[in-house]
Amino acid sequence: MRLVIYDKTQGSLTWAWRVGAWLLKVLGRSDRVVGVESWDGFFAACRENKDQLKRIEYWGHGHKGGVSCNGVRMDDAEQLNQLARFMATDALLWWRTCSSFSTERGHAFAIACSDAIGCRVAGHTYIISIWQGGLHVLPAKWQPAWSVTEGVKKSGKNRWSWPWSAHSIFLLSKGPR
Repeated sequence: MRLVIYDKTQGSLTWAWRVGAWLLKVLGRSDRVVGVESWDGFFAACRENKDQLKRIEYWGHGHKGGVSCNGVRMDDAEQLNQLARFMATDALLWWRTCSSFSTERGHAFAIACSDAIGCRVAGHTYIISIWQGGLHVLPAKWQPAWSVTEGVKKSGKNRWSWPWSAHSIFLLSKGPR
């Protein structure tokens, strides 16, 4: 089962996330699309599946070292441990969010996710839109190999993704396997 979950509380961004998620379903890249208003809704969507999940994509807001839904952050291992019950051992959790893997905090978040869930996690180091830069995958028990400065300006603010950004993909690309 391939599940795409998006934050449905963010106005025009919700519209973009919903359309993108449904396009993936039409293209045969997801089996189910669910909009949620909270992390409780996120976990409920994961629980509703009879089979273990092979892939979860979460479309919502990200920040250096975490993700959020309806303004509430998820960036600690206790919340992440709940996901292990729903995921197959060869599964992928893809935080399709801005900047969640950027800086030292992003490295720590990637490690916490992959270790808590016990599967591969993917995330971005850039601010993403139609171009989604800084895509990296981290297997469980591995250390990040990307730079803590990728996707970050000297001022400390994150960079926007462009086709020429490091590890950039197009919105409707298949992404990591």
